[in-house]
Amino acid sequence: MQMLLRVVRGLLFRVSAALTALAIRASYGIVRRRIRQRKANGKIKVLFMVNEPSKWKTQSLYDLMKESGRYEPVIGVTVMDIDRHLSDAEQQAKMNHTAEFFANRGMSVVRLYDAQNKKVFPVSQFYADIVFYQQPYVLLRDHQPDVVGFDALTCYVPYYVTNYGTRHFDYEFGFHKQVWRYFILNEDFARAYRRFGWLEGYAGKILGLGHTGLDYYYLHRDERCDEGYVIYAPHWAFDHPGNKNLENYSTFLWTGEAILEYAKKHPEFKWVFRPHPSLKVALRNCGA
Repeated sequence: MQMLLRVVRGLLFRVSAALTALAIRASYGIVRRRIRQRKANGKIKVLFMVNEPSKWKTQSLYDLMKESGRYEPVIGVTVMDIDRHLSDAEQQAKMNHTAEFFANRGMSVVRLYDAQNKKVFPVSQFYADIVFYQQPYVLLRDHQPDVVGFDALTCYVPYYVTNYGTRHFDYEFGFHKQVWRYFILNEDFARAYRRFGWLEGYAGKILGLGHTGLDYYYLHRDERCDEGYVIYAPHWAFDHPGNKNLENYSTFLWTGEAILEYAKKHPEFKWVFRPHPSLKVALRNCGA
């Protein structure tokens, strides 16, 4: 009986997700027509929603839009839903850091959240035509695509380059079904995601067009460096009772010291330690 109930609940969830996707898809049609009507009279406003500079991977796209003259790209600084446990001062400091990161580069910045008054500013307030997301999880409710999609076209470029095909993070969220365009690393991944998620349906298209995070290497492909660099960038998701997570693919606890010893023995390389921003917190939670 319990198995039957789980199956029924699962089917109801998929039907609900499919109906939501259909409703948003219809809305995207209306939004596209509105943008086309306005296109002849002004620039298309593109809002890049960002909560951490470390996840900013679409600089090349921002630059191309700015240079084209057809678009008005803007950085929308916000917080994640999990940041609500932080104090007002901590939230404000985090947002200030993110805003300064872009402002110092001469980029247009707006704030989508007021930490002091706990106020979320809707995307519609900024008259954005297209909204780009950097991550699919812990978004503020008013900033999720099933809300924003009734006022703007929504696009998703993951802040990470997909390489391990984790079902949960890559195509299982409602978010993935609701965005207008989901840009993934290549067409092989795109075909797999379409196949695995067929029952729920998608509001938009999954397109395998590469990743903007790798554009730097293409744009600077003729540059050469004679020095050897090793970048060590450990993740925070290691297996430990004090660090519960869904993935457990980080090897830092059992490889970190070995890599440090290897680095000491090989000074001929320039070593760069670039840990995940959450690694320090994860280690602290484990008493390390």
